Order: sequence, then structure tokens, then C-alpha cells
Amino acid sequence: METKKKQHFLVLVPHRDARIQLQKQSELLIKNGLSNVYPFPHAAVLASLSKPLNDDELKKTAKTIRETIGKEKIIIEEMTSIILPMNNKKMELFGYKINLINVLEDNSKKINKKYSSIIIGSFLIDRDLEQQTRLTAHEQSGECESRISFRAAAIANMYWKPVKINGETCYKWKIGKLFWLPHP
Repeated sequence: METKKKQHFLVLVPHRDARIQLQKQSELLIKNGLSNVYPFPHAAVLASLSKPLNDDELKKTAKTIRETIGKEKIIIEEMTSIILPMNNKKMELFGYKINLINVLEDNSKKINKKYSSIIIGSFLIDRDLEQQTRLTAHEQSGECESRISFRAAAIANMYWKPVKINGETCYKWKIGKLFWLPHP
């Protein structure tokens, strides 16, 4: 088994009830013929990190996010994609755009990049694959959309690493300890 460099991200993890609904919609996309994609945990990538945040930094960030959004629900607006660099390979993260903007403070030296468009990921699509896979994902997404919103969410460190098994590229990920946003 050959591995490449592990990458760290700060993610927002929706409450379990919202993740179940998102999983059902992702399964519907696969059932409708979406292929050549890698599964992605139903978490929103907020930032790429040079190294994981410690517990105190995660608690402070959770509090800051809650203060920013207040009592408002986090609402899924539409399906879309963003470019997510993975070990010098551009991958397209396909998922559900949410209504959060600028929820992170700029004071952490561990943050390499904040993502301006925040989406809850469902799949990674290799940018080198034929464009038809990406078009199919966007076309089929319209059939799956339903209104999902949530208040309960947590933040966590996540790492993502490509792994070669028998010549096939796979992706291994792990979400760390969850730090729930305080009750509004």
C-alpha cells in the first residue's frame, strides 16, 4: 500500500438528522447513474490547514461561528462544486452549498486557505476525468434537491489522504473529535 501526504481541513459537520437526508440524496444520484466519483463525508470544508487545530482553538472557533450565525438555521441552497487541491491534484468537491459566509476569524496561523463558497461535500470528482462525469453530476442534482436546514452542527479537524491499493487510487479520511456549536 503506497500513501501520499495527508492533508488537514477544518470542517463543519451537520447534525445526524441532516446527514441522513444528505446521504439519501447522494444515494439517489448514484442510483440515477452517477459514476467515476469518490465518496466524501457529509461535512462542509471551511478551510485547509497547515496542521490540525487544538481543542481550545476548535472550541473558540465553534463559539465564533455560533455568534456569527446566531439563531438562524443553516440552509442548503443548491448543489454546486468547488476546486479542492489534493496533493497537487485538482479535485472537484461536489455537494450542497450552504448559506454561510465569512464565519472564520483570520487570526489562526494554521489556516492556509478559507473557502469562500462553503459546501457540504458528497463526492470528489477527478478534474482529469472526462467532463461528462461532472456534467452528469450537475444535471442529476436538480432531481434530488429538497429543502434541508439545521441549527445543530459541530466543527472538527479532518484529514484526507490518497491511498494506492493494488494500483487503484482510493481516499482515506477521518473526522476528529466534534466540537458542537453552542446553543443559540
